[in-house]
Amino acid sequence: MLVGGFTLVYAVVFGVISVISATLVPYRQYAELLKWSALVLFVYVATALIVHVPLKPVLMGTFIPSLTFSNSYLTALTAVFGTTISPYLFFWQASLEVQEQKAARERNPSQGGSQSGEAAA
Repeated sequence: MLVGGFTLVYAVVFGVISVISATLVPYRQYAELLKWSALVLFVYVATALIVHVPLKPVLMGTFIPSLTFSNSYLTALTAVFGTTISPYLFFWQASLEVQEQKAARERNPSQGGSQSGEAAA
């Protein structure tokens, strides 16, 4: 948006840079880079304070959503639910697998890793 050009090219270039950085840069350095680059998000706050926006429609749109059943609206709604629910499902599945492993160890303690006194006898 600042320099013009094709947004698809910028998206691909920055995506490739991100993947290369995530794989080649040590984690501590990469985490520091991401932490400081996250400060850019405060630009949204500064923009909201600088640009004069009618407050009533913004607050109403924030707290009272308007529903439309167009293709683009339903696509965005699906994307929001997908990005919200997917990580939860990963953690849920992982916790269920841990519970199953604990239950299996309780049923058969000889496979639990630590040997009981019975094995020594």
